[in-house]
Amino acid sequence: MIVSVTPDQLQNELQQFIRPLPFLEALIPTYVAFLRLEQTTAVPPLPLEWLPSEANALLERGIALLQRDAPPLVLPAMEEVWRQVCDIAARPLEPQAERLRAAQDWPRTRREEWLAALGQYFRDGELSLDDPSEKDLLTFLMVHTWRPFLLRWAHDLASLLDDGLWGKKNCPACGGQPDFACLTQETGERRLFCSRCDTEWHFDRVGCPFCGNQDPASYGYYSNEDSPYRLYVCNRCRRYLKTLDLRQVIGERVLPVERIASSGIDVSARQAGYRNV
Repeated sequence: MIVSVTPDQLQNELQQFIRPLPFLEALIPTYVAFLRLEQTTAVPPLPLEWLPSEANALLERGIALLQRDAPPLVLPAMEEVWRQVCDIAARPLEPQAERLRAAQDWPRTRREEWLAALGQYFRDGELSLDDPSEKDLLTFLMVHTWRPFLLRWAHDLASLLDDGLWGKKNCPACGGQPDFACLTQETGERRLFCSRCDTEWHFDRVGCPFCGNQDPASYGYYSNEDSPYRLYVCNRCRRYLKTLDLRQVIGERVLPVERIASSGIDVSARQAGYRNV
């Protein structure tokens, strides 16, 4: 299942978090701009179709559906999205604005390198660059360039995803890693959310969803009785995962908004030396 939210809904929901998290106020226009780009990009349908039996066979083998073939590069649509992503990111990231505006031309001036990076991010979820600042910036751009396409294709494949055939640590639709989770209100089941396409899937409650660590001496969570959030951390792989316990909330929660509204937890986790995706 994929949970969606409109730009207006995102903006309205985030307004209530400004007082406890004042840094969100300056970032809301950027989040809204990226969401509008995701929802207005004309994404062509996947060129290949899956029969349910073919999808089941892939899932049983542990292969995410979109990882079956070579990266589905859609040009020139991805070139246009890349240029818009660079422009949106340049507005709040003033120190990086010159670099970002220069990067708009990479599909033309550094084409082979750019295409290779698109493919590597799709396959591996990260880029193999030595410079940490360059790696972080390019990964950020790749995340938002791919999102409109992965969101549309994951939505198209949603009916073929069978939780009973998966249960892996990565997304069954696109192969991405989770960056958010929830414990369901009814049973406390853990559901992971893909950082790339917003697909959700079942995963065991016990164990790190990144490295599989189940040692309670090095894997556990922090919680606060005044908050429905848990911060799961693994001292083996140094990864963290924000988790919303829906058993502790009243009414509906818009999970894509909760991912952003809990940004303060990300800051604390990273300051402590952990990372997510």
